[in-house]
Amino acid sequence: MTTVTKLSLSGIDAIDNLLHVDQYNYRWGSTLLGNEGTTITYSFPEGSDTTWPDSYDVGSSEIDNWTPMSNSEQSQIIAALAMWSAVANITFIQVDDGATYGDLRFAHSDMVENASYAAGWAYSPIPVYVDGTEAADKSGDIWFDNRNYSYGEDQYSKSYSYTIIIHEIGHALGLSHTFSGSQSTAAEFDNHYYSIMAYNNYNLDNQYTVANSPQLFDIAAIQYMYGANLNFNAEDNIYQISLFTNRNLLGIHWETGHMGASDSFDSQTLNNAHAYYDSFTIWDADGIDTLDFSQINFGSDESNTESGNTTSISLIAGDFSKVSNDLGYDFAIAYDVIIENAIGTKYYDTIVGNQANNTINGAEGNDLIEGGDGNDSLDGGDGFDTARYSSKRFDFDVTKSGSSIHTDDKIGTEGTDSLNNIERLQFSDFSVNLSIADATISISTDDLQSIQELYIAFFNRIPDADGLEYWIEQFTAGQSINQIAESFYSAGIQFSDLTGFSENMSTSEFINVVYRNVLGRDEGADAEGLAFWTSELESGNSTQGTLVSSILSSAHTFKGDTTWGWVADLLDNKVEVANAFSVEYGLNYLSSEESISNGIAIAEAITETDTSVALELIGIV
Repeated sequence: MTTVTKLSLSGIDAIDNLLHVDQYNYRWGSTLLGNEGTTITYSFPEGSDTTWPDSYDVGSSEIDNWTPMSNSEQSQIIAALAMWSAVANITFIQVDDGATYGDLRFAHSDMVENASYAAGWAYSPIPVYVDGTEAADKSGDIWFDNRNYSYGEDQYSKSYSYTIIIHEIGHALGLSHTFSGSQSTAAEFDNHYYSIMAYNNYNLDNQYTVANSPQLFDIAAIQYMYGANLNFNAEDNIYQISLFTNRNLLGIHWETGHMGASDSFDSQTLNNAHAYYDSFTIWDADGIDTLDFSQINFGSDESNTESGNTTSISLIAGDFSKVSNDLGYDFAIAYDVIIENAIGTKYYDTIVGNQANNTINGAEGNDLIEGGDGNDSLDGGDGFDTARYSSKRFDFDVTKSGSSIHTDDKIGTEGTDSLNNIERLQFSDFSVNLSIADATISISTDDLQSIQELYIAFFNRIPDADGLEYWIEQFTAGQSINQIAESFYSAGIQFSDLTGFSENMSTSEFINVVYRNVLGRDEGADAEGLAFWTSELESGNSTQGTLVSSILSSAHTFKGDTTWGWVADLLDNKVEVANAFSVEYGLNYLSSEESISNGIAIAEAITETDTSVALELIGIV
């Protein structure tokens, strides 16, 4: 006698969405929750000696006109059973089908073929009597329409046939549809990305996929029912992510197996995915594991742009990786799985780590890497690469040791990371330019200060590191300080509402703005100074750009003066804070609007005797 066991609900939506309502919520076997594993037999009815239970003799039924599964169809079914036993603590054993037969049985039927609403159906494990333990005689029987369910040259339709096989086995093991379980599945999860038991192939973003493995919710539910397979891929594994057949098919390969397409696609006789937009979920029981995307080739270097093919890689359990933002190809990592490491593509990648100590290599391309929790080793490889953190900049200690950068989260869980070939850090409040210090080596201290002072004179703000680096590059390429000053004046006119400069402003208005920015004189220029600088402009001896440079130089001559020495002190303090912000810490705000408004606020907080308020605004204490 084959037994079934009644289940209670788990209280977890991802699981309970796929469990039947109370009176039908059963699983095979007698050990509750499957802690000791469950053995389930299966068989293929084939001939005249096949025995069908008496319950099929009531009225018309599937056995009225049925045909056996072919050998190649049986191979596909056995492969599908292996996908379920890979994730759950289930052992499937094939037995002969005759006077006795397996718990699960597979056959074609004209009744299914003639049904307008299904390509197949299965009988879930339920008891003969309410609250009993003996399985009803139809439990586990799976019936298909008359299409060919074997692998064939029409790989696209065969892929969905394989999906149907996995789906119907799910029912025979006790899973419901996503839309008819013990509770309603939220719309965002009621699709093939999350469950092969769904009917909907589209997510809320109207992206299409065909599930070709048990998916996130399916694995969680079947493991709740039968326990997890803790031996599957428990060793160290490298999961090679590849595209095959003119880049149309996704394959995930490891040393002892694969999901999806393979390099022998044209000659293989069975496979567990064959179509565009197939998606999968990886279950890995243990070991130190790696997702390796280095073999991905979109066929054109033009794809290596931010607007072209980019890859999103996530090591987070329950999250998705997208091989191409343009082409699709999604797969997920099952809940409770830890994949430690990742290798990116030669394109633009976003790679997100998990709670483990991850080793992540971005390879080529301009990559965005987030190690997450744990002590991670992040290598950007070639390109311009960014390491991203979820906390604020000054929650971390950032140090340099040789060619490596080390980040230490002082208050959170993001650990101590070692970074190589990373050009930028991104925090929740700032980004950090890691090349600005090297850029300043190419310019004298006086010339660097002159560029910083132009920010003060024209915008009354401290420079951000990226902007300062750009103007250092312009200077080392041959532009003079005065030429750079002219560019600043043009920018000041463009953003007149922020700078106070405008194309139609008078000479005296222009000079008064410079006096307020440079000399801290809210009332503007004194009569003597105004007359002198007005003469310089109107005579043609100075342009707006060179005039500002001259006023800056003049301000420094007051250093130590008992009356006007505070002017030079104020300017020096602004440069000191500018140097701390943009050079020592390499800081940028995360938007141009923040850079302008916060840069102005910081500059206005500086006095001739104090920089502490400004540094506190930045976060430097």
